[in-house]
Amino acid sequence: MAQYITTLSTPLSTQDAFAYMEDLRNLRFWDPGTDGVKRITGRGGVGTEYAVKLSFGSRPVLRYRVTEHEESKRLRFVARNAFFISDDRVEVWEAAAGGAVVRYDARLSLRGPLRWFDAGLRLAFRLLGDRAARGLAVALRADA
Repeated sequence: MAQYITTLSTPLSTQDAFAYMEDLRNLRFWDPGTDGVKRITGRGGVGTEYAVKLSFGSRPVLRYRVTEHEESKRLRFVARNAFFISDDRVEVWEAAAGGAVVRYDARLSLRGPLRWFDAGLRLAFRLLGDRAARGLAVALRADA
């Protein structure tokens, strides 16, 4: 399993930071690995699904589903396909100096025989995660 965690302080309120993070259509603005996102079902909250078009390879589309949602605090969305499971978790809390702190925890697990490539995946995921974290810091006007 590959994992990438970033924690950012933002001047946004916890409500505004959470609202930005819970709408996966915003991925295209900060994650350079994303070409586009369309909400398929729901209006937010558990069960909402998004089609996320990746910007590499044959430009596959992943179907993410919100599996946990605690308003202004916690969010989890998961995508599964034949090759891997993507499990992303967001936590937002109030910063002591005002604003909010956003923690993004992305986990990518290869499935089946592809698990043999976990070591290489961890390195690539770290590089992709660094690029996404820089984009997220800009989007949230945050300090890493």
